[in-house]
Amino acid sequence: MPGGHGGGRGVACSPGRGRVREDGRMANRLAQATSPYLLQHADNPVDWWSWSEEAFAEARRRDVPVLLSVGYSSCHWCQ
Repeated sequence: MPGGHGGGRGVACSPGRGRVREDGRMANRLAQATSPYLLQHADNPVDWWSWSEEAFAEARRRDVPVLLSVGYSSCHWCQ
């Protein structure tokens, strides 16, 4: 989950641990991210983790693989 161009970050996945917001929508760990790209995924029903030592430590503790989501955002003209 290395940082990509523009300081992007990968995220780790842990399904089924999303939190329900007051408006009824799901919220995951990305709800507190500062990256506009990661914030786009804060309502996904997956408990994504930002790239961090904590994410890898949790994967090691649980003996589970780390799933990496690689993506980008661009405007219509930049595609």
